[in-house]
Amino acid sequence: MRNTSAAALTGPVSVVLDALSANATLFNLTGVTSCAAPAGSAYVHVNVGADGLLTPGESATIVLEFVNPTNTGITYATRVVAGAGCR
Repeated sequence: MRNTSAAALTGPVSVVLDALSANATLFNLTGVTSCAAPAGSAYVHVNVGADGLLTPGESATIVLEFVNPTNTGITYATRVVAGAGCR
């Protein structure tokens, strides 16, 4: 993930997987959304370092591990949630 904006993202930063296909489960999730719609979407926290910021141009690596018993294609949509608000 790379911050292409002109402003820093203030942590914590999470990547939310919306509309994850029914044939797969995110294995290494941090949690599921409860107050950020849609509820029940899996998310993972992004390690933004000790300063708690993802500054303009800075990158962070995200690893997504899935359980997929059917071994078929996986689809999902992503969005980034930043700040200390609810997930």
